[in-house]
Amino acid sequence: MQVSGVNPTDWKARRGGRAGAEPPFPELVPNQDGAGTIDAVGDGVAESRVGERVWLWEAAWQRAHGTAQEFVVIRAVKQCDCHMQRRWTLERVSASPL
Repeated sequence: MQVSGVNPTDWKARRGGRAGAEPPFPELVPNQDGAGTIDAVGDGVAESRVGERVWLWEAAWQRAHGTAQEFVVIRAVKQCDCHMQRRWTLERVSASPL
């Protein structure tokens, strides 16, 4: 991750989510949105994607690991399918709404 974006679901989760609700995981890495460069790919994903600049969203949806960390492992079929135009900065993309 090169840039991690904060959206309303992130700050709502940090303030405690629903009153009286237990957190879904014992430890959470926050933030749903982000942008960066693909470092590695898994089975079924073209090797040519390594080095591609991408924007991702919902990284922490029903998972304990969001974009506020150095590396994020996500499914390519849901996220990372937005090729970024070269003129867009990573900061601009990570702060863009869906």
